[in-house]
Amino acid sequence: MQNHLSDWLRVPLDEITPAMCKQAHKRISTSGHNSANHTLKSFRSIYNFAGKTHELPPCPTGAVEFHKITPPQPIIEDLRAWFDVINGLSNPVHTVFYKLLLTTDLRKEEALTLRWEHIHDNHLQLPMTKNGRPFDLPLVDAHHEILDSVRIFKSDWVFSGVHHGKHLKSPERIAWSPQEHRRTFTPIAANDAVVRDDVVGRLLNHTPATVTGRNYVKTGYLHLAESMLQVVSAFKQQVLIWIQIVFAEYKYLRL
Repeated sequence: MQNHLSDWLRVPLDEITPAMCKQAHKRISTSGHNSANHTLKSFRSIYNFAGKTHELPPCPTGAVEFHKITPPQPIIEDLRAWFDVINGLSNPVHTVFYKLLLTTDLRKEEALTLRWEHIHDNHLQLPMTKNGRPFDLPLVDAHHEILDSVRIFKSDWVFSGVHHGKHLKSPERIAWSPQEHRRTFTPIAANDAVVRDDVVGRLLNHTPATVTGRNYVKTGYLHLAESMLQVVSAFKQQVLIWIQIVFAEYKYLRL
C-alpha cells in the first residue's frame, strides 16, 4: 500500500473511485500480477472494514478485473532424495516428524501438537482439527515403526522440543515444506494406491462437498484402514531403501 498507493494515503475513502482502482491495478501490474492483486485486495479489506462503521458507497474495487493466478502446487517428486535428506538430519525427532507427516497426511500443526495419549494401536485421535471437528485417522504397523524411535523420550508430546515438557516448535527446514508432504500423499493415494477420490478426501479430513456427505455419511477410521494400508504400501514401493529400513515386514493392521 505504501509503495504502490502512497498518493491515496491522505485521500478520503469515499473519494476513491472505481476508475482510480482500475488505473492503479493496471499500473501496478507492470511490477507483477501478484503485486497488483494483493495491493488492491488489501485496499478492499481496509475499505470494507471502514464501511462497518461509516457510510460509504460500494467498494470501488468492484470495477477491477483481478488477474487469475494459479498458485504452484509442488509435491515431493523424488522420494528417494527426500529419504536421504531426512535421514541425514541431526535431530532424530525431526526425522520422525517428516516421516510421519508424509505417511499420514497430517497438517503441520496437527503433527507438532500430537500427544502420546492421542496415539492408539490402530488409529490416532485429533481432538480438534482445522475444520472444527475431531478426527480419527487409521494407523498401520509401519506408522508405529516410525514412531518407535521417539518413544524413548520422556515427554507427553510425540515430538518433544528441547525441553521435553513442550512440543517441537520448528522442525529443521528441508527442501520440501510440510504442505508439500501433505500434497504428495494425494497423488500417491489416488494414482499408486488407486484409492477412490472420496476416500482420499476422508483420509485428508476434507469436508465433503455435498450436503449428504457432510451430514449423513459417517466414515469411521475402521472403514478407512484398508485404504490407509494401500497408501502406505504404495509409499513402500516408491522407495526401495525405505522398505528395508522403515517398512520392515508388515501384513496386518493392529485391529
